[in-house]
Amino acid sequence: MDKTRKSKTGRRPIVTGIALALGLSVVSAGAAEGLWSLTTGSIEAEVSASTLAALPYPEPIKYTWVAPEFDLGQAPSSRTLSPQYFLERSTTEDFAESTLVGSSDSQFITDEPSDPVSTSVAFTDVAMFSFGGCAIAAGKVFCWGTNRNGSLGTGESLSLSRGEPREVAYTHQKSESDLSVGTVITRLEGGTLGSMCAASTAEVYCWGGANAASAQPTLKRVPLPQGEITALSAGQTHSCAVLDQKTAYCWGTNSHGELGRGSQHGWNQYLPPAPMKQSNSAEALRPNARIEQIAAGQNTTCLIANGKGYCTGDAQRGALGNASIVRHFVPKEIAFFMSGHPSATVLKSIVATAYSADSQRYCAASETDVFCWGSTINGGMGFPDVNGIQRSPVRILGLPAGTVQSLDSEWDSNCAIINNTSTCWGNNSEGKFGTAERKANFSATATVLPAGKTLVKSASAQGTRCWLFTDGTLECAGNASMGALARGPLEWGRATPNLQPTLPATLLAACEGTTASDGRCGLVPGEVYFYRSYFTLGEWQSPMSGVRPFG
Repeated sequence: MDKTRKSKTGRRPIVTGIALALGLSVVSAGAAEGLWSLTTGSIEAEVSASTLAALPYPEPIKYTWVAPEFDLGQAPSSRTLSPQYFLERSTTEDFAESTLVGSSDSQFITDEPSDPVSTSVAFTDVAMFSFGGCAIAAGKVFCWGTNRNGSLGTGESLSLSRGEPREVAYTHQKSESDLSVGTVITRLEGGTLGSMCAASTAEVYCWGGANAASAQPTLKRVPLPQGEITALSAGQTHSCAVLDQKTAYCWGTNSHGELGRGSQHGWNQYLPPAPMKQSNSAEALRPNARIEQIAAGQNTTCLIANGKGYCTGDAQRGALGNASIVRHFVPKEIAFFMSGHPSATVLKSIVATAYSADSQRYCAASETDVFCWGSTINGGMGFPDVNGIQRSPVRILGLPAGTVQSLDSEWDSNCAIINNTSTCWGNNSEGKFGTAERKANFSATATVLPAGKTLVKSASAQGTRCWLFTDGTLECAGNASMGALARGPLEWGRATPNLQPTLPATLLAACEGTTASDGRCGLVPGEVYFYRSYFTLGEWQSPMSGVRPFG
């Protein structure tokens, strides 16, 4: 008898002439037998090579990246033993590292999705929308809060709210999404009412919307010319990006000239990306200007070029910053000299408020000062004027001395990061200053930051603000409704004035491949996987099958 495999205990000496038939004959070519050893007092078994012939190649019968199913072929059985089937997977044909997909008494085995592996990741950017926000971790976008305007980017129901960060949908998960696996996102911008935009080095993706009727629930790539994305802003119904610090492209509505194209259009007419006009006329944005920052508001857009501020669009509430009450259809320089500041002031950064027409406000920072113009609603200028208009920039008083690193703005408050500290002004009734008090404290107020952490930036929208630190953590304060603070269980109408961490970054678990409906992880579309199988019959194990690629 051709004997190839031993039992796991090894072959023992056999006393000649003593054998017991144990009824283990196999229903196929070759025979299995049991032999009694007088030496060990146990039964030893051996089987023929033909009985344990390798299974055929695993045959895929269900083609899906979430849970492919394979037919392993029929293995032999005996009167007392049934085969157990095993399927292995590897990313290399030599199976240098393999994963046991599963075992079964059936020849059909499914590569079931697995639980995502929790890894320690750090957030690198954050942006907020009304009652929610998004952050970047490891080049991926995670969002939380309400999805009523499609702001979560997951393609799920607009009635959904999430109290924890959830990764946006990729093309292989939702065919409507333009975001492919492997795209590395480097920056985020949020519009007040739910519009969101993200950028890689050379591409921009936007989702969400100002209302559910126009919501885009998955990420769509913006058709921009080739170039490096050097600035980005998401407004209420329009957004803008700067390419190579040379040209500002805007898209969306142009009802007030906010796209800077020299004209205006119907309020509900969507326009694809096109450059803002540049000319040599007085106070205009000059050709070949170096455009450093851009801020899309509601019906107005402002930008910084060669250290100067320019605005186009609606003049309501003084949003153009040049004392004008007339709309501009092309970018024109804001009027620093009219508010007692030298025209030589060099601006470094700019932000917009886009909640409503009567709350339009812009703020810009030089190296050491912050200036705002537009609506003074609820103390947005740092003084208690609750319903006024400021048509040219005013300097915000009460800020600490030092270098202004960044700004953020929401409908009735602002914050500035100066020398790694946070100072806010406006209405703090919802606790969004990060202090122990909840009141409309219009003057500049210092945020109580956690000890031992270094601040990077802050971001805010409609009652909620989050602070990003160099250790990659986020801490948030303000209105907790609909999961806006990303702390797990949904909260409604409760404000938390002190900074508290979002869900720990170590709990973030993302799928590299397809995500099943229950959040588990399947295979990566486009990746080639290799499968092989074998079976056992009692103590015997068959050789491995041939290797079948899948993908």
